[in-house]
Amino acid sequence: MAEIRKIDESETVKAAEVKEDPAQKFYAQNKQGTLKLLNPFSIGSEEYRELTWDFGKLSGWDYATAWDSDTSSRDMFHLNARKALALFAMAVNKCCALDWQDVLKFISGDDAIQATQITTVFFVSAGRLRDRLSTKGSST
Repeated sequence: MAEIRKIDESETVKAAEVKEDPAQKFYAQNKQGTLKLLNPFSIGSEEYRELTWDFGKLSGWDYATAWDSDTSSRDMFHLNARKALALFAMAVNKCCALDWQDVLKFISGDDAIQATQITTVFFVSAGRLRDRLSTKGSST
């Protein structure tokens, strides 16, 4: 049987009947997760076979620090690979004691490609969701 979701005090509907916004669903699915590393790495006696991230835990300062980590970029509005990897590393740091700069230093090229793709997809979808939600609320 379908899950029941309470709408208000007097009415409930089946979850299948509730129309979910695909952009919100995509955002939620990509906000956090675990990347299984193709090339595990070790720092000291600790081996890392996977990296868990959560973009939802990033603060504004984390975002600004990651964005500023690419001093060669002239376009502040473009999410390039360096910025994406720094954002991913900071999101990993929010889930474990692994320093974000160690993630940058030790992650393999193959895994970095995957990490930058995850980050880029998430931030593009977050921006589109924000735009969709802001236009739904406007009267223009």
